[in-house]
Amino acid sequence: MPYTIRKQKCTQSDGDKGTYVLSYTTKKGKKVRNCHTSKKNAQGQIAAIEGPPMNSADEPENGELLLDEMDEEMDEVERACESVERALSKRSMTELFRG
Repeated sequence: MPYTIRKQKCTQSDGDKGTYVLSYTTKKGKKVRNCHTSKKNAQGQIAAIEGPPMNSADEPENGELLLDEMDEEMDEVERACESVERALSKRSMTELFRG
């Protein structure tokens, strides 16, 4: 699909002002014009359109990524708790021997 990025004042659907317009025609023949605040954002939309599907066979689905991230965070929390428990245990032993 040929894309055109033109520097031109525009308004986004949420009312924000933009300075770049991305224009292209879909495979079905629909003409599309999108307003962006930067040329980089317009180029990012092209990359998103042309890139592989989000749920391709070689990439995990969003839910799987979220679970992996949660597992990693839980591991970090558990390590932090163990560290605090060790520090408190050492402190209690020290106080026992002082008293």
